[in-house]
Amino acid sequence: MNIRKKRNVRLFLLFLLATFALLVIIKLIGPQEHVDLLKVRMEGGEVPLIALVMSALNNLSTVSMSGMWAMGFISLYQVEGVRKYLDILTPYGRMGLTNYEIQNVIGAILFSGWGFGSVFGTKGAAVLFVLGLLIYALQVIISQYWVKRILYGPLEWLWRSGTYLKWQPFKKKQNREKSTVVVE
Repeated sequence: MNIRKKRNVRLFLLFLLATFALLVIIKLIGPQEHVDLLKVRMEGGEVPLIALVMSALNNLSTVSMSGMWAMGFISLYQVEGVRKYLDILTPYGRMGLTNYEIQNVIGAILFSGWGFGSVFGTKGAAVLFVLGLLIYALQVIISQYWVKRILYGPLEWLWRSGTYLKWQPFKKKQNREKSTVVVE
């Protein structure tokens, strides 16, 4: 195992330990009545110290858990046998902004009253989880198809064009002689 892999595994374990410790502390303090910190301050009230402590601990645990997931994924990706399976997600990541916004639109249609009617609250957690996995799998498949033919996702292309202040190439061009992709 090279130095980077060891470092990444150590970071993953550090984030895992920190997350576990923070969640244990939060559990030991016990459930507290939710306090809207901003609202209390805007109304001129005093925020209870325990509410500030719980808010800080929750924020720290969120950051720690995010680091744990990121380092876990990176460490997993560095395992040679696993990498080829995770590479399936590369096109999905190249279209991250587009996929994120598509998920927002799908979620709004499914979970708001103006779409198909609110699915939220009418279906169980398991059904919604499977629905989420299906949407994700469909996006992975479409992203693979898209990236084979097009350089960027539509929103990534707009973003890139705006960044360079000129229209960027959109489609990949096939060079028939060498059968390679040419990007202009």
